[in-house]
Amino acid sequence: MGMMKGGSKIQKPVAFPATLKLPLSDGRKCEYILTGVVIHVGGSATSGHYTAYVRRSGKQDSSQWISMDDSFVQPVSEKAVLRQKDAYVLFYCR
Repeated sequence: MGMMKGGSKIQKPVAFPATLKLPLSDGRKCEYILTGVVIHVGGSATSGHYTAYVRRSGKQDSSQWISMDDSFVQPVSEKAVLRQKDAYVLFYCR
């Protein structure tokens, strides 16, 4: 089994919405709510540091987000989540 060569990371930031509205072929729209974001910080696709933002469920204020970074967990605003430029994986729920 050979070792994988390290690839370069795409550095272009991608904006993403809190609510993703996708049109259906019959004219209806499906709405998806952002529930999680995995962040990758590092210059290569094979190394770096991962953190995550997760929307809290079961709360009246559904826009409350939690930042998770190793052993640090703290509340953050939805605005702070949407400003992230190193998003790696986005999670949406319908």
